[in-house]
Amino acid sequence: MLWFSRLLSKCGSQRWPGAVLSAALLACACHAPSRGPATPAAGRSPTPTNLCAEMGGTWDANAGKCTLSKDGANGVHVEVKATYPADLVTNPAAGQVLAPFLRKFFADYGQTDSNGSGDANLAYTLYAHGPATKTVLFQADWYFNGMPHPGGQITTFTFDFDQGKQLQLADLVCPGVDPLKAIPPIARPLVQQALIESPFRVEQFEPDQPDGELADNYQAWALDGDDLVLYMPAGRGPGGVPPGFITPRVPLAALSSILREKGCPTATTTPPPP
Repeated sequence: MLWFSRLLSKCGSQRWPGAVLSAALLACACHAPSRGPATPAAGRSPTPTNLCAEMGGTWDANAGKCTLSKDGANGVHVEVKATYPADLVTNPAAGQVLAPFLRKFFADYGQTDSNGSGDANLAYTLYAHGPATKTVLFQADWYFNGMPHPGGQITTFTFDFDQGKQLQLADLVCPGVDPLKAIPPIARPLVQQALIESPFRVEQFEPDQPDGELADNYQAWALDGDDLVLYMPAGRGPGGVPPGFITPRVPLAALSSILREKGCPTATTTPPPP
């Protein structure tokens, strides 16, 4: 069946690379002299090289990748690899959000004493909406001994550099509008199209529905040109449904009645379903 082929294709295209960051390395980073290259200056975003070194890795500037490999007791080996946008890591607005996310990724998957042998990989894609708004989409994949199947997660961050801040989905819509209730009826035809010949129902991908767990509350989204792209589910769903199994692209023009950038009336309420 088509839906099953799509599922296998998505799962098969993923890699299950490296992961590592020990408590000892963290302690060294915290207590290194202030002049040390691995210690970012207080109140400033770290450079990509310093951030990677702080996490115990080696930075490849040509590939834009931080790699860390570590051996533990009883033959345990873990490896973590992460690519991340160097220019955004050093940006004051984006860096204060992205650096903690990257540190956590290395810490979560770099414990040889708890995860066992395995690896994790983090890759990113950049999207732009106008000259000042960018979305960073991270795709994480990992596998460690004993796991029934590989893990995966899509995490997105959207920044408005004119305002110098991260945007939440609620920031896109007018005051008083709940995006988890207002967007589903507009996105429904696109979700229906994406689910043709699949065993799933539209309601499973709508966060305002009781059984809408595969929507993951629209936590993974991007502004790409003139579209709002929804990645559902954000994490691996029941039965091994891969992250981003469907990615409906909702034209911003279709959302114009609720978008903040289009201008909002004084009093705004969530519009009823069409």
